[in-house]
Amino acid sequence: MKFWLNGKIVNRKHVQFSPFDHGLLYGHGCFETFRSYCGKIPFLDYHYARLIQSLNVLGIVFPYSSAVVEKAATRLIAAMNGRDCVFRITVTAGEWQEGGYTKPNVWMTAVILGNTVRGIEKRGKWLVIPYVGRAAGVDVRGLHYSD
Repeated sequence: MKFWLNGKIVNRKHVQFSPFDHGLLYGHGCFETFRSYCGKIPFLDYHYARLIQSLNVLGIVFPYSSAVVEKAATRLIAAMNGRDCVFRITVTAGEWQEGGYTKPNVWMTAVILGNTVRGIEKRGKWLVIPYVGRAAGVDVRGLHYSD
């Protein structure tokens, strides 16, 4: 699997983060997902705008333009032999700098989509995710602190 990390395409084994990143320490960050169709990424401007809006609320400065994000996604599509992909771009606050969160960690992953047979989406299965929180009698301290 290839990653786009802080402006570069890297292999999985070369991904490193500071243990002082506030995204890892306190869950301070956000993400956006989108997909490609036949090598194109529709609605990327919408997804980019929503990501920027979320980051502004959190006080995180995003260092890349939408054109840079689109180019990175296109490079990941090429690395996946042109197959349709689902992308997740994740932004963590990074370490606190004088002046705020001005050096976030930004990475994008791409997962190849399988061939979908028409109509199969209508026969989906319910996903059951167990809730492990205070209501379950357990005081879990998830990275997000939002329970």
